[in-house]
Amino acid sequence: MSESNYGFLIFMGAVLIFWGIPTFRGNLLLIHLYNRWKVLPEERKPYGRLPGSALMVIGGSIIITGILQCISEQEYWYYITVAGTVIGLVMIGYALLKYNRGIF
Repeated sequence: MSESNYGFLIFMGAVLIFWGIPTFRGNLLLIHLYNRWKVLPEERKPYGRLPGSALMVIGGSIIITGILQCISEQEYWYYITVAGTVIGLVMIGYALLKYNRGIF
């Protein structure tokens, strides 16, 4: 893989982090409308913190993987992305169950 592909990983990780920041601050416009309807107004900020943090965890793991792949091309660096993605998805699932009273 070339360095430009790793640059794309770093770019996509940065996009996820930048999407996570407004969500973390309570701006839920990036969350699907159906999920926003079910959140009580007083729970908007606590709800936004979980998916926002999850996006930043996923994005950070992708950036770390991209940087490490630029330094040393090893297959096992991708386990960082897998772990970050799993942690982020668990956080999003927890937020849906807690604040939406269900996933759907």
